[in-house]
Amino acid sequence: MRDKRRIKRILKLVEKIWNIYPQQRFGQMLTNYAFYPLIHENEIWNAEDDSIERKLKNLLHSIRLQNWKTRLQKLKPSRERKKANKGDKHAKSKKRIK
Repeated sequence: MRDKRRIKRILKLVEKIWNIYPQQRFGQMLTNYAFYPLIHENEIWNAEDDSIERKLKNLLHSIRLQNWKTRLQKLKPSRERKKANKGDKHAKSKKRIK
């Protein structure tokens, strides 16, 4: 008999992914983000739940990693701007001294 706890685990993963893409309809979200490779290879019918659970976990991990990288990229330019502005301030003060 299959472990009944798998249902809650898998549904929690689906919920987390769907909350990232709330604009998607349920079937759209599953097709586009969760099961795309399985559907196109017609493996969805034979896929074991642990395999699907693993794919959902990997998807969630990659989404979070991508979001983290995006946030870092947004921070990076502001840090570079601050450094550039500091350089400009020093250049302006040197011009005043001369």
